[in-house]
Amino acid sequence: MVYLQPTMASRCQTEVKSTKALFLDCIKSYCKDFVVDDKNKQVVTDLFHWCIRDKKGAYNPEKGLWIYGNIGTGKSTLMKAILLFVTKYWLRDSGEGVKPKWVNVPTFCGTYATDGFSVFDSIPMGFDELGTEIAPTNHVGNKLNVVAHLINTIYDNRSDIPKIITTNSSLSGILSLYGPRTVDRVAQLFNLVELKGMSRRGTEDIWKMIQKEQNKDKE
Repeated sequence: MVYLQPTMASRCQTEVKSTKALFLDCIKSYCKDFVVDDKNKQVVTDLFHWCIRDKKGAYNPEKGLWIYGNIGTGKSTLMKAILLFVTKYWLRDSGEGVKPKWVNVPTFCGTYATDGFSVFDSIPMGFDELGTEIAPTNHVGNKLNVVAHLINTIYDNRSDIPKIITTNSSLSGILSLYGPRTVDRVAQLFNLVELKGMSRRGTEDIWKMIQKEQNKDKE
């Protein structure tokens, strides 16, 4: 079981705004230009309440976070910020701090390609860029849809540390990639967190140009 540090839990009861500022500091530590606006304000607020283990919040703190949306909307930044907050303010029943790790999904699949099923012996808290891996992945002739197996492993061996996954794939895309059994387990294991809107990386003009070209091709 994990919980919020007692001093932080006490502070949350009286100083929610200043505590939320600590979460925003975690975000800024990874992306100083990250902007909270009308398009993502509610999601950022809901993720903060998940971080402080708020059972009355929009997201169930006992479930993980499945963060999806367009490229450049801040999914990876938010995942890393949450893991930093976890590092600073979560404790186990033993009083030990939580030291979460994250991994890029293609890298995780590459580890399976070299090391086989031992890659599932120690599953990190965070998985970034799900859906960009090559599937199935081959290890000495054993081909495996690594992500589908990963989700099933998380399901079968649920721990007190909820997982966080980011992906550019839509929910229907996830169904195509991993099948209905995996999607059904995703629904049981994760809060679905959609980051709406287009890329925030200052690349709006090029995407508009591409869209214009695509529209011409359809004419």
